[in-house]
Amino acid sequence: MSNEAHAKVFWSGGSQAVRLPKQMRLESGEVLVRRRGKTLVLTPIEEPAGWADFWDRLKPLKHPVRRHPTRSHEKRRPL
Repeated sequence: MSNEAHAKVFWSGGSQAVRLPKQMRLESGEVLVRRRGKTLVLTPIEEPAGWADFWDRLKPLKHPVRRHPTRSHEKRRPL
């Protein structure tokens, strides 16, 4: 597969669109668009396959540290 191809720019309703050639088709239904000078970069947005995939993606995130630890060892005063 080539890294370059010509694509047509056209209007669809009030939006500008790009018709991607067959060899550049994306499996994703959405893309993230970034502008770098005069260049536009399209990055496919992958949707999690389900809850298991969603939680797997969160594992590398660190849990916030509590400023005040809980005091479960202290007894509550009666009302």
